[in-house]
Amino acid sequence: MAQKVEESKPTQFHKLLKTLDDRGTLVCMYTQNIDSLELKAGLSMYHRTHPQDDLHGARCIPLHGDLQHLYCQSCHAVEIMKPHRDKLMSGRFPLCSACHRRQEARRESGRRMQSVPTMVPDIVLYEQEHPDAEHIAEFQRQDLSGAQPMDLLLVVGTGMHVVGTRRLIRAFAQHIRQHCPPHDSLPQVIYLNLDFKQQKKWESTFDLWVQADCQLVTDIMLNEMKEEENTKATIYPSDLLQPMEW
Repeated sequence: MAQKVEESKPTQFHKLLKTLDDRGTLVCMYTQNIDSLELKAGLSMYHRTHPQDDLHGARCIPLHGDLQHLYCQSCHAVEIMKPHRDKLMSGRFPLCSACHRRQEARRESGRRMQSVPTMVPDIVLYEQEHPDAEHIAEFQRQDLSGAQPMDLLLVVGTGMHVVGTRRLIRAFAQHIRQHCPPHDSLPQVIYLNLDFKQQKKWESTFDLWVQADCQLVTDIMLNEMKEEENTKATIYPSDLLQPMEW
């Protein structure tokens, strides 16, 4: 899977996210994907290897980890996955370098060596305890503090089966409704997906349900944004020929 992820490219939807970020209108993005395509698209992305820097600048927060890193379940050290790709492809897990160094230090000091644990992909499986829950919670507190005003929540492509994701969606929806009055009755919380299995549960949360392929909707939005930019950039010759008043 990691090999396929490395070869994959950002979609039009990732391009839309980057365009919104460049315009200064993307406040934050939480993703359940583990492919890091947001990073390839040019968005700043959080990772727990450097949390202090990312807490102040990361635009994208992966909720379930990523396939670019390995971590040790014993000491929680993190390493880049790519150098270990061949070993993983052969069905073997690499030993934790940090734990190995500690065991070597024990051996040199004459103490009994213990087994060195292996490293596993840095992803969070369903109902597994999240190793970085504290920092992700800090991101949520920061985004819900109102420091950067939000007037729209767009939920895309998720079945909303994970409890933490459902809580996150409801918290942001409530925050937007409490702190940002709607403009001309426009929807503030939108759900975009091909499937509406849980519509009854969420009818009080979402203002608008769009049943469509997100890539198709993305193409429409990008075209609209491009036309808007072209309109702003257009200088009509007739405007330059108006007589001047003295």
